[in-house]
Amino acid sequence: REKTESKKISDSTEETKRSASTIRIESWKIDELLNLMGELVITKASFSEVNEKIGRVESNLKNILKSFLSGVLKLNLDNDEKQKEEKNRNLLSNFEEMFKSFDIFRDAVQKLSRTSSLLQENVMNLRMVPIQMVFSRFPRIVRDIAESMNKNVELLIEGVETEIDKSMVDDIFDPLIHILRNSLDHGIESSEERIKLGKNPKGRITLKAYHEGDSIVIEVIEDGRGVDFEALKKKALENKIFPKEVIEKMSQKELLALIFLPGFSTA
Repeated sequence: REKTESKKISDSTEETKRSASTIRIESWKIDELLNLMGELVITKASFSEVNEKIGRVESNLKNILKSFLSGVLKLNLDNDEKQKEEKNRNLLSNFEEMFKSFDIFRDAVQKLSRTSSLLQENVMNLRMVPIQMVFSRFPRIVRDIAESMNKNVELLIEGVETEIDKSMVDDIFDPLIHILRNSLDHGIESSEERIKLGKNPKGRITLKAYHEGDSIVIEVIEDGRGVDFEALKKKALENKIFPKEVIEKMSQKELLALIFLPGFSTA
């Protein structure tokens, strides 16, 4: 028990430390940092290109001067044997110094590449916030909408730790409200209808977020009647969005995309 209490105190202390170390930064400062980061990435790419060219030149020089660099061959740089020996020594020394410089440059470019990549990742993370900032507003909203529609429903939320760019927080709020309202209005049946269908009287809407590669997926899933694809076809024909023959050949995924068109409603 003492260990458990000690762990709780330790966890609480860590959370307090993290909270105390949090600072607020104006978004324009992060944007400036991102712009500078973009310049650094471009510079890194230029260095990488130069590094490749130097590598090719180094390889060509070593192939051409293979015998000289190995000490087997002496170049005829002077008529005087003593001067010739001295010049060969100096030239070989310069080549060796140049090849060492190539190695130092190559190591520096690799280090720049690693550091700038890590820096870019960290700078990008400055704009990331948990999607909880958006999702936390929905339980009450869904409850109020459900009451106004006389629907009995519970909202399950998953993946609140998933991070999104701060600039998207406000952008995705309204579309998600629209989708949730449609789920309540068109998807979730009344308690009476659900009982007749052998379902739980209380409907369920699941709002979840997760990473998929470099993208973030946000899903709204309801256990109601779902989307009426025939109604979508009918509305698409009424709105003359596509010719009848095109609409009839559309897949469910393509038909589903129609609901995101401005002004498209089956209500």
